[in-house]
Amino acid sequence: MEQRLSPPPDGYTFVFNCSPFFNTVQQTGQTPGAPGFPFGKYSAVPFFLLLKVNKKYAATIKSIPINSNMNHDSGERNVPIPIRYTIHGLAATYKTQYTSRVASLYMVGTPIGNLGDITVRALEIFKAADYIACEDTRHTLGLLTHFEIRKPLISCRSQNEAEAARKIIGLLAEGKDVAYASDAGTPALSDPGAMLVKLVREAGYPVVPIPGASAFAVMVSIAGTGDSSVLFEGFLSPKQGRRKRRLQELFGMQTGFVLYESPFRIIKLLQDIADIDSKRQVVVGRELTKLHEEILSGSASDILHTLQERQSIKGEFSVFVSGRS
Repeated sequence: MEQRLSPPPDGYTFVFNCSPFFNTVQQTGQTPGAPGFPFGKYSAVPFFLLLKVNKKYAATIKSIPINSNMNHDSGERNVPIPIRYTIHGLAATYKTQYTSRVASLYMVGTPIGNLGDITVRALEIFKAADYIACEDTRHTLGLLTHFEIRKPLISCRSQNEAEAARKIIGLLAEGKDVAYASDAGTPALSDPGAMLVKLVREAGYPVVPIPGASAFAVMVSIAGTGDSSVLFEGFLSPKQGRRKRRLQELFGMQTGFVLYESPFRIIKLLQDIADIDSKRQVVVGRELTKLHEEILSGSASDILHTLQERQSIKGEFSVFVSGRS
């Protein structure tokens, strides 16, 4: 695909996002398909160029090639580059645009219970973002208030995700950074967010992961079963027939897997697991990272019996099922 570049208005930044790479910068200093691009003796490969365009349509290379093999003497070179040349033949993901900044969507992991588990980076992103989209504005407002952060909120839940995504894309087009948080844990992991990511990426905007807590990762870390591979399944169907058929399929894979379940169906889930293999090793986490956290481990039948003896069952459950008995 060929792009012809006309001079941008004064004061704008001309961003070359060479992603993942220029194919190569040849030894002659010519980029493939872009005759006259004066990289001189630089040879090969990954880097980003931020070119500040002046009234004479010349440019200054502001960033440094990150390949240590490149032969360069200093951190900045002034290289006149005519803007009227034609760029083509570069990687398919190559994009050029005139902008003073490129807005991004940040997918932010948040605590699954203990607010002390939030990361420094998550807080920095929340403070820097222009808007914060979230699964439940009331829940996220409580989190932000605790850390004394005030930002405009956008509701983006499973019921309105496509509509909210269009609004968010509009904000990104205006140069506004948007952070997204689900109610707890990592977005798009048994939570909304996947459709938002897909639509934002299709619109051409960066999606940046901000890692955080996840009940799935917590359960794997405390399982202690030695499974070499683990599958994340999340919530199974509330209908017993479908739930049991899926469990039988998961057992047949002979790999560990992680399930989420509500306090209203945890007994039924454990009963189904015990019916298939009563000796299968299971780890159950209740109210993970919270004040009343509880972790039970043993055979499926033993844990089922323990919970059946209780007068009431409360809290959110995560269940790790080993790939072997």
